[in-house]
Amino acid sequence: MPQPPSAPNPYASAAAESDAPDVDPLATAKRRCLIWMIALFAANGLCIVPTSMNPGFEFLSTAISILVLLLALSWCDHDAKQRNFAMGTFWWLFIFFGAPIAIPFYFFRSRDKREAFSLTVKALLFFTFLLFVSITVAVVAGGIAQLMLPEVSIFDE
Repeated sequence: MPQPPSAPNPYASAAAESDAPDVDPLATAKRRCLIWMIALFAANGLCIVPTSMNPGFEFLSTAISILVLLLALSWCDHDAKQRNFAMGTFWWLFIFFGAPIAIPFYFFRSRDKREAFSLTVKALLFFTFLLFVSITVAVVAGGIAQLMLPEVSIFDE
């Protein structure tokens, strides 16, 4: 028997009925960029195994590095839109070709000094974490490759 239109839906979840705040799509896009960076650094760690066995695969690490740089650029672009900061061609080129200097410089141009310094430290910690992920994945993948192919060593170079 059909229910009248004003009756509550018995299948609706309590979370959907609550007054949840709206999620900022730019903040979601920034989080996705960071998650993809973690995944790409893990993939970069995996690239060490085929590169050590066949030097023709060295382009994989370069391609992943360019993708990570584009994700960092995308994160800055989403952040600029969220803060109504005009990011023109100069900023795109500056961040693309000089990311280690340009990203902290962008933080100091788009925020107050205290927040910019805090975010610069957080970015350094995040990139340290990314390096840790890449090295850990490389060591684990190398150990597994060593177990599966004992005649080929990726650690002896």
